[in-house]
Amino acid sequence: MALEIVTTVDFEREVITASHRLPVLVDFWAPWCGPCRMLAPTLEALADEFAERLRLVKINVDEAPELAARYQVRGVPSVKLFRHGEVVDEFTGAMPRPQIESWLKCWLPGPADDALDQLMQQVESGGLEQQNAFDQAEHVLDQHPEAHQARLRLADWLIEAGEHARAREHLMRLPGSMRDRVEVRQRMRRLEMLAKAGDTNALRAAVRTRPDDLELRLKLADALAAEGCYQESLQAYLEVLQRDRHFGDDAARKGMLAVFEMLGNRGELVDRYRREMAAVLFS
Repeated sequence: MALEIVTTVDFEREVITASHRLPVLVDFWAPWCGPCRMLAPTLEALADEFAERLRLVKINVDEAPELAARYQVRGVPSVKLFRHGEVVDEFTGAMPRPQIESWLKCWLPGPADDALDQLMQQVESGGLEQQNAFDQAEHVLDQHPEAHQARLRLADWLIEAGEHARAREHLMRLPGSMRDRVEVRQRMRRLEMLAKAGDTNALRAAVRTRPDDLELRLKLADALAAEGCYQESLQAYLEVLQRDRHFGDDAARKGMLAVFEMLGNRGELVDRYRREMAAVLFS
């Protein structure tokens, strides 16, 4: 059964927060839209079929225009799949059920996700060495090559463990259409940053002693971005941009754009620093 919501508060609770537990399929629709009426029964049937692994939320764009604008809905029906608070995939227009079902299965939790959860728990409890867990996880994915979401989770685990080359290999094994998705590009960007990042504490100390060294400031910004300290990273890039907008072949501007992409090119932080960047570039 689909849940109809119209307020931002409801959206935060029923979509953003809920998507940390299981995938949330959001159908942006309008009552005057014929394809919306054609698509709705298909989505509801699939939500019933995958009831334990998926929830369906419907948003009438006429009643919730701010939500439609927030997620750049330019036509209806627009269907977006949320996971861990972010849009991970989407399509626009009515599609046949087999095509939607195949699309959904790439994202729904399955046996590979269950196995990955168990391996993570064993490592956390001390019952399994991490490298052994990685090997077992890769064996599971060899048996379930369609488990793209589990592969993405394994890549995240590998990144946090410092296994950057191994993580990149798994990201590259995702289908081409999925590698074009924002959440995969974000991880690839982070790996690029990690490859050239230094120690943030050492770089902070160096910047304090050599505040006019723009190359050092860029290295600090790269390292902060790689660690996920996005606001501090953007501020460091901005300070370089303010001092010399063309330094290092526009490295500060390019760094800010890379962080925007890592943040999904949306959100308050992105909007704020886009304005700051524009103020410098077009002053």
